[in-house]
Amino acid sequence: MHGYLRRRALLGFITVLGVSVGVFLMIHLVPGDPVLVMLSEFASPADQQALRQQLGLDRPLYIQYWRYLSGALRGDLGRSVRSNRPVVSEIAWRLPNTLRLAVVATLLAAASGGLVGVASAVRRNTLWDHATMLAVLAGLSMPSFWLGLMLMIIFAVRLEWLPVAGYEGWQYVILPGLTLAAGPAAVLARLTRSSMLEVLNQDFVRTARAKGLREQTVVVKHALKNSLIPVVTVLGLQFGHLLGGAVITESVFAWPGVGRLVVEAILARDFPVVQGTVLVIALGFVLVNLIVDVLYAYLDPRIRLT
Repeated sequence: MHGYLRRRALLGFITVLGVSVGVFLMIHLVPGDPVLVMLSEFASPADQQALRQQLGLDRPLYIQYWRYLSGALRGDLGRSVRSNRPVVSEIAWRLPNTLRLAVVATLLAAASGGLVGVASAVRRNTLWDHATMLAVLAGLSMPSFWLGLMLMIIFAVRLEWLPVAGYEGWQYVILPGLTLAAGPAAVLARLTRSSMLEVLNQDFVRTARAKGLREQTVVVKHALKNSLIPVVTVLGLQFGHLLGGAVITESVFAWPGVGRLVVEAILARDFPVVQGTVLVIALGFVLVNLIVDVLYAYLDPRIRLT
């Protein structure tokens, strides 16, 4: 088990290192100059050159990258070009909001998708099965910005049950959480259904039924546990995507999360914030996948040997 964890941790470190190199090269090769963002285009060439030297932007790319990487290892991601605040502070203020939204959306997706998938598998080819699969297809097809606006109009504007936007209380996370959970819930429902159908046809399930066990015991105790391996994997991947892929939902509900921070930083050519935020998102994604790998190995010990 320890060897398996070491291999997965090494692969995660290499992934984060590769992401940092890719993002560093991409944002330095696109047109534009962050010095002009800080000083405006009317600043004198001497002032521009002085600031460029101060920021180290006049040095070769590999030296800039080494300074950035060595600073990141010490917890220093630089300062924002726009606000002159430490990038770590900018991310630290936004990250809890994104984590709260991602956790709520993941819980909603896991609960609704799992229940629908199990119920559809148990009642295969019934009216319930066809209706839920049609609803799942609708959940996969709806754009998140459209669903968010519809939920906002119905529950915030017409019924006045929930606030339109904001982030300071639990009631503010319901609508963006539902919006984010729709897609992952649909994916989990389809996956749980197909995995359950495969397990329900196994010999050990037929044996359990032949022994006279109740159908509820057969489904929950024998079939559901053995069908969770692919579901846990996809659930972890969906959580990782939610950490960095909630840009549209955060914009619709004015949610101050990491996704909006990245978009604002890209538009302002705020290199340090873009690099730091993407690095933190990649690190979170790797950690989530490492946890999923551990759960995977726990559920199926054969995984540790491969």
